[in-house]
Amino acid sequence: MLIVGHTHQVLIEQLGHVLLINPGSTQFNHTCMILNLPDMTVQTFALEGKEPLLSWNWGKFMHNQ
Repeated sequence: MLIVGHTHQVLIEQLGHVLLINPGSTQFNHTCMILNLPDMTVQTFALEGKEPLLSWNWGKFMHNQ
């Protein structure tokens, strides 16, 4: 199992014998995840009644000068 972050991309993917998880971001994606052990299932939850953003785009928050 590999749990990563920083990119804010909501992701659950099985890569061979590795389960790759990125829970997103509470601020930008409005998501969190719960990993259930030992069955290795993952649940994604929306926060604050907002729609989860499954892909986060930095350009949305940057201004062209």
